[in-house]
Amino acid sequence: MTFFNNCLSLFILLHQNQKVCKHLIKFSSVAGEAPPVIKELAIYANMSPSKLKRLFRQILGDSIFSYYQTFRMKEVARLLKEEKKLSVSDVGYRLGFTNLSHFSRIFKEHIGMKPKQYSRS
Repeated sequence: MTFFNNCLSLFILLHQNQKVCKHLIKFSSVAGEAPPVIKELAIYANMSPSKLKRLFRQILGDSIFSYYQTFRMKEVARLLKEEKKLSVSDVGYRLGFTNLSHFSRIFKEHIGMKPKQYSRS
């Protein structure tokens, strides 16, 4: 499933059972995906974009984009550890980064070390 599909599933869960939705969110791959489009997610969830953003933050404690970015960095970390044949650049490009300096800085903010250091640890 894609990040977008998982977000859509999340919003259905938000309406059905807010307490368990946090534990049921599991993502698989985001390779090549663009960040979520709030307007599209809001239409699918049948609510306004502002209500969607407020509800998402209320339930998950973060904005949709921040949540997506955190998920993406976890996916980068997984790929760096499991796919030894991929370079740091390959992983960065695979997950939609076009500026590798920006990619490295964001990774360090989320994981605590630079991608190259992480891949060697």
